Amino acid sequence: MKQLVFDIGGTNIKYALFSATGELLEKAQRPTPDNLASFKSLLEQIAGQYQGQFDGIAVCAPGTIDGEKQLIHYGGALQYLDGLDLTILADKFQVPVRAINDGKAAALAELWRGQLVGINNGCVMTLGTGVGGGIVINGELLSGNNFQAGEFSWVILDANRSVLGNAGRLCSAVKMIEEVNIACGNPNIKDGEAAFSALEEPGSVAGRQIFNRYCSNVAYLIVNIQAILNLERVVIGGGISAQPRLVATIENQLAKYLKLRRNFGDGMTAPAIVAAKFKNDANLYGAWYNLKKHAKF
Repeated sequence: MKQLVFDIGGTNIKYALFSATGELLEKAQRPTPDNLASFKSLLEQIAGQYQGQFDGIAVCAPGTIDGEKQLIHYGGALQYLDGLDLTILADKFQVPVRAINDGKAAALAELWRGQLVGINNGCVMTLGTGVGGGIVINGELLSGNNFQAGEFSWVILDANRSVLGNAGRLCSAVKMIEEVNIACGNPNIKDGEAAFSALEEPGSVAGRQIFNRYCSNVAYLIVNIQAILNLERVVIGGGISAQPRLVATIENQLAKYLKLRRNFGDGMTAPAIVAAKFKNDANLYGAWYNLKKHAKF
């Protein structure tokens, strides 16, 4: 039998069928509804299309998710998900359901067969609308006291800006892409490929300044995480992780920071920074692996 996997995002809901060995067989996506009733109806509609083909449902979503009760306590970018009990899917389709935070799902994917294989202490930093995260300590995913470990968006990078200075805003890949496209005159401000293509143009000075500042903010976030966790490797995920320029620039900005601040640089060992293996499908793979680990088929 197969397993049905949902990756719930602020803009789209991705869904996929996986084989019992973790092969992604097919995937699609639908726009994320703007209210709870429509959201629940859409999930049931999609699952109904595949009824009889799957023996388990995996879900990953933003926010704080109780992976023991399959309960969303805080919906992140989707506030209406607060309090949603995902066992409604188990009741309706009579299959096991496992839920996990999207950042932790990405970390599980890389821990399973990606860039965290053989790494005792590392993390995945998913750059999207905000910054998702999953932390691996001693080879195990860290959930935290209230399932909130790895919520990197909450880290304050600029105290003078109060809540506007958090990493979720200053390290938002979506916001950076929009700003680069505006600066470079691209008509579709949400087009990531257009933004990165523009960065290669000699005349895109303003766009490169925006991008470099963005990578500096990500580097500062890595410094804060490294000061606390002393990681071996930081894996950069999200759609933009497929762009080689991203990781290279983050590495350069981190090296500059440590060199300029020698009281840190002489003592702090920088983690290796690499792009995620599963890139934009990491959440799907990780959610499937979470289901496979806990459910009995």
